[in-house]
Amino acid sequence: MRGRDWFILGARLFGLWVLYMAISYLVSFADFRISDRPSPVGGANVNSYLVQALAHGAVALYLLFGTRHLAQLCYWDDESSPPDRTATVAEKEGKSSDI
Repeated sequence: MRGRDWFILGARLFGLWVLYMAISYLVSFADFRISDRPSPVGGANVNSYLVQALAHGAVALYLLFGTRHLAQLCYWDDESSPPDRTATVAEKEGKSSDI
């Protein structure tokens, strides 16, 4: 596997973890809405759990389904990769030794 493939795998695994966090925020939101318990400690608004769940869900969906796009931003494609600089350095060293 190339580095790009490992990057995609890691991003998707991180996406699974973020999706788990989104579900936990959604469960907390539903728990406070359904039950008769008071607002969370610190006076936080119960709706903030829903906002957190939606934000984490959006990031999770991007990490799970948009990782190829993210990998294209971070890695060069094989066709559009810059030229190998080691080959040009070796060619320059070869030309300088001929003189």
